[in-house]
Amino acid sequence: MKHIPNFSEEDIKGISQAVKEMVEKATPLPGNKCHDCEGEVVKKAQSLLRGKFGYAVPECRNCGRTYLYAENVRSGGTEEFLDLLNKPYF
Repeated sequence: MKHIPNFSEEDIKGISQAVKEMVEKATPLPGNKCHDCEGEVVKKAQSLLRGKFGYAVPECRNCGRTYLYAENVRSGGTEEFLDLLNKPYF
């Protein structure tokens, strides 16, 4: 039988506050702006499979900070990704 810890109400409040702060830090500002540099948060193309692009975790175009809880973020980087694929290897 697994041991289930007994958390006090104070512990639960502390945990919920920490989760709330983590979500706030991982969500961009309104208008998909970065917390650090006010840059635009976008999803960059990182793969191509069966004619569809796969996108990375949303990140700031300027500083590279990632945002795990970003929604309705513009997709970008497809042109750069295709240029990389078409570049000669040698």
